[in-house]
Amino acid sequence: MISLFAFQDIITSVTAIVIVVALFLALDLVQRKQGQASESPGEWFG
Repeated sequence: MISLFAFQDIITSVTAIVIVVALFLALDLVQRKQGQASESPGEWFG
C-alpha cells in the first residue's frame, strides 16, 4: 500500500519540474522575440 505522504511528495516534485520547464520555455520565447525585434524592427505587426 502506498502512503499518502509518498504520493504527495511525487505530485509536488512533478509539479515543480513542470513549472521549471514552463519558465525555461517562457524565457526562451522572450529571448527569441527580443532577438527578432532587434534584427528587424520594421516587422512589429506581422
